[in-house]
Amino acid sequence: MFALRRLPPKASLLSTGLLFEFSFAAMLSRTPWRALERTRSGRWTSAPPTSKTKKICNLLTNINTTDIMANREIEYLVRHRVNRQESTVKFLVEWTDDTPRSWEAEEYLQTIDPKALYSYWEERGGRDHVTLLVEFHVYKVKSKGWKRGEWAYNCQWVGCPPDQNTWEPEDKILSNAPAAVADWEAREAARQARVEARNAGKK
Repeated sequence: MFALRRLPPKASLLSTGLLFEFSFAAMLSRTPWRALERTRSGRWTSAPPTSKTKKICNLLTNINTTDIMANREIEYLVRHRVNRQESTVKFLVEWTDDTPRSWEAEEYLQTIDPKALYSYWEERGGRDHVTLLVEFHVYKVKSKGWKRGEWAYNCQWVGCPPDQNTWEPEDKILSNAPAAVADWEAREAARQARVEARNAGKK
């Protein structure tokens, strides 16, 4: 994720344990076993791969961690904590199954249960009011359009519902959130392929 300043709407994964963290880090690396070599401080190291980490890597890359994590259900959000240095929020989550409580990234919770996340903030007077954060992270690019004489992306923000989306200049988002743009382009390509397939079937 990349931080961006977001104007108020009227004015204008990530971790659930090593499996999920590895999956996210591996996507960013041409040598995913390096993602598995993790220091105690939590940063991914570029240490030379060992036979053990390569073996584990081969096993983990065949697991669809997104599906595994998406099946978890939230009982309720206990409390939150704010990392002001990174402008991020984590939540202590009570799960519906026997899984112990765990601290989870806001972006992850927005993916698996956005209603629970939005309700949590709404009940407390709103995310901006509670966290006092002034930097926001792009959660998802929703569309692209011509706005005020330039190309712009319609962005949804981490922790914020769709009705708080804002249009941001193309160069700004490309520079600060290239992964979000790439994800949108992939979704658009898939959508276009489905449209073309349907049209071809009608001929």
